[in-house]
Amino acid sequence: MIVAERAERAEVRAESLTVTGPAGDIVRDLSFSIRLGQTLGIVGESGSGKSLTAKAVSGLLPAGLHATGTVAIAGTDVALPGSPQAWRKLRGAGVTLLLQDPFTSLSPVHRCGDQIAWTLQARIGRQAKGTRKEIRAKVIQHLDEVNLPAIVARRYPGELSGGMRQRAAIAAALAASPRLLIADEPTTALDASNQKDVLELLASLQREHGMAMVLISHDLGLVRGVTDEVLVMYAGLAVEQGPTAAVLSKPVHPYTAGLQASDPPMDRRLQRLIVIPGRVPEPGRRPAGCSFADRCSMASAACRRAEPRLEPAADGRAVACFNSRGPIALAAPAAVDERWQRGDDAPLLRAHHVVKSFAGQLALHGVSIEVHNGESVGIVGESGSGKTTLARCIAGLERPDSGEILYRGTTLTRERRTANQIQVVFQDPYSALNPKMRIGAAIAEALRTSRSERPRTVADLLDMVGLPAAFVRRYPSELSGGERQRVAIARSLAPDPELLICDESVSALDVSVQAQILNLLSDLRQELGLSLLFISHDLAVVRQISDAIYVIQAGRIVESGLTRDVLRAPRQGYTRRLITAVSQ
Repeated sequence: MIVAERAERAEVRAESLTVTGPAGDIVRDLSFSIRLGQTLGIVGESGSGKSLTAKAVSGLLPAGLHATGTVAIAGTDVALPGSPQAWRKLRGAGVTLLLQDPFTSLSPVHRCGDQIAWTLQARIGRQAKGTRKEIRAKVIQHLDEVNLPAIVARRYPGELSGGMRQRAAIAAALAASPRLLIADEPTTALDASNQKDVLELLASLQREHGMAMVLISHDLGLVRGVTDEVLVMYAGLAVEQGPTAAVLSKPVHPYTAGLQASDPPMDRRLQRLIVIPGRVPEPGRRPAGCSFADRCSMASAACRRAEPRLEPAADGRAVACFNSRGPIALAAPAAVDERWQRGDDAPLLRAHHVVKSFAGQLALHGVSIEVHNGESVGIVGESGSGKTTLARCIAGLERPDSGEILYRGTTLTRERRTANQIQVVFQDPYSALNPKMRIGAAIAEALRTSRSERPRTVADLLDMVGLPAAFVRRYPSELSGGERQRVAIARSLAPDPELLICDESVSALDVSVQAQILNLLSDLRQELGLSLLFISHDLAVVRQISDAIYVIQAGRIVESGLTRDVLRAPRQGYTRRLITAVSQ
């Protein structure tokens, strides 16, 4: 919270931070402060400027972007953009950036121990020479600090699980003993139990090292559980700021209220998730006045004339809104009547005792699942449990060692699969779309594989996923994350499949866009009679989209049943552990 009293005591400050690109300001006049031992959460949709704020504060902005303002960490001030010498002095021991993807933080061609040692040598080199033996001992000490065995020092990042890679990245980041750790979406790609472990680890290391932390995340539940204060960003501006408990329990800005309402609940299934209509305006295309006015149900004429400033409000917070008079509570949508029961008709898809191994290691131990006509089936489990391997076997992207996969009672082989039977929507729409191909051409390419009796056009498919026909001329880089995922869904629908496999297809999206995609998938089920196989580590998302659920652990199905029953009254300890990890 930016008030003079707190700023004076703060060890970390950013003042009047502005980041400018070719199209204009991306982050505008942003200020915040953090005391050592405290955590500030930064939330907001994609395009709000969260990650560029982190990179500006750590002096790692991409080429072509320019920062102004001041960053102060533990008594060292840098007037942005800052000279290379100033950042060499501050970065590492002053500030360290931990990225979302540990493959980005860690070199894939160097051993984990060597990468931790580089950080140690850079720090020790400024103080005293360390022998190779001393460095090796400190590397093992840092690995032990993040609960990794010494053998990990000899491993390459690609030989570790997602959770272990992130722990190794944390060990490398903390080897510099920074006063400020910026964690940018550090748990997005992890399942709930690994998320919980990593966050508990960060909290314990923060207490031990006495450092300040900035946690950037689109997961409001995660931010609510581990941060002291929160900064809500929209279109490069702070729109609400203050104690986390106050801001996220009783938001006073309509944007914060919309984000909170978009977060799916675990305790019930809603008929429709609340969404924030529209998208974050791009730099250079922001409307006059309040940037949120075009998406806000409370907007007035004053909102379109002038931009509201961040002003002190109740509960120790600040808010930038002309019309807010107190906490905003959006009406909750009606819950679904969950008395649905699986029919006794023959399943559309049946995987029977599927076994799959890689390099002699079993990934699937005789897994069996069923998906019926028009049904949505969820598969949940920790990273490495076999969820994606099973999906790839069903889609024909992997060949099972044994067992069979039946589609309408007939054994599926790679040769007998057709595009109009099964299609896949992957987690990352960047990798699903050719960056050099226009959207229209990408969808037209998929249409050429269709054998459907109800042929569609590119415009039909764009309309089906809620995108304007004008998008045919755009490239993937010109779209937001949610829009790219809609295009990926449109491509998967081009062959008119009966079964759509969604493999973590909303896990990288912020809560409001995630809600839009989940609503879209529900609509498509009703309109097209689609069946869904929905794979996710997010149990709240699975609750909203699936009728039945399978819980997989280490390549084995350990529990299954109707989603409402399994998540309300789990019978297996593993399932209870997954649910507990979400609720804490």
